[in-house]
Amino acid sequence: MHNNIKPIIIITAFTLAYTSNTNANDQLTDNTPKITALTHATLMVQPGERIENATLLIEKNKIIGIVKNNKVPEHAYVINLNGYTIYPGFTDPFTDYAIDFAPPKTENQSPVYEIKRIGGNAENGAIHSEKEWFNFVYPNKEKALDWVENGFTSVQSSNLDGIFRGRGVTLSLADKYANEIIYQAKTNHFMAFDKGSSPQDYPESLMGSMALIRQTLSDANWYSENKSKSFSKPQNTLVEFNSAFAKLSDIKNETIIFDARNLNNQLRAAQMLSEHKLTAHLLGNGKEYARINELKTFPYGLILPLNFPASPKIGDNDIEREVSLARMRHWERAPGNLKSV
Repeated sequence: MHNNIKPIIIITAFTLAYTSNTNANDQLTDNTPKITALTHATLMVQPGERIENATLLIEKNKIIGIVKNNKVPEHAYVINLNGYTIYPGFTDPFTDYAIDFAPPKTENQSPVYEIKRIGGNAENGAIHSEKEWFNFVYPNKEKALDWVENGFTSVQSSNLDGIFRGRGVTLSLADKYANEIIYQAKTNHFMAFDKGSSPQDYPESLMGSMALIRQTLSDANWYSENKSKSFSKPQNTLVEFNSAFAKLSDIKNETIIFDARNLNNQLRAAQMLSEHKLTAHLLGNGKEYARINELKTFPYGLILPLNFPASPKIGDNDIEREVSLARMRHWERAPGNLKSV
């Protein structure tokens, strides 16, 4: 990427559904122009084809047209992008790109029941909800190429370690300073069942991880309701400051990206999140077709892989006998996984 090019990336991430009543109210109260016109830009339409000094029209978060003479529709909201280049591209919503962070090393011998408490962190070493990962962004041009060469222009990143992993950040893959590539500093909460690098013995099982999540959500809710009240009480009843709980205080109004990895864990995560009435997207594994009816009973989006399995190698010496039926079925059905969802 060249520093003298100013890239603008158009990302359509979510489609919002409104009821007819909401549409009617919007028409009565919202005077915001319905069309946005990005004028006087260079448009990269496809590889090898560009349009100079043109206008891109966007309506309801969708590209509706290209105007070559910059004649803008009446009442459109105009943004002059003279000198900028607009590229189409994919967005990867689950990465650890540009997160420059290493967990502190410990030399404790097992069993480990307590961790070093720093800055009001949680008591369990798998809880990092206080982390906001925009503070650790450090771009890496070489690593960015892994995405850029496959048509990606932006990513959502977090440190992928622990059960409560902190708040993600959306980034451009441009070769620029961290300050210039951060689109949104605080995006979704990241979670998983895997305790990651925590040196503590607990949790040691999936059941333990689920219990820790439920307890943490309950504690965070109690903390949110009682922290401010404690200042009006005697000194010995003050609620201790906990930065991890504080960052979860509004989680019911925010979104979670849950790293479930397999079908059983997807359903476990969905059930647990629904119990707490939380909004989430589940990380898929490409085999959702196998339990699609169960997954559809939950109101959660899925982040699905596009790297479909290669065809099994079958040749001489009866090698085909070593290919399992399960592998053959997945190879056949994986390309249709998106359609089934």
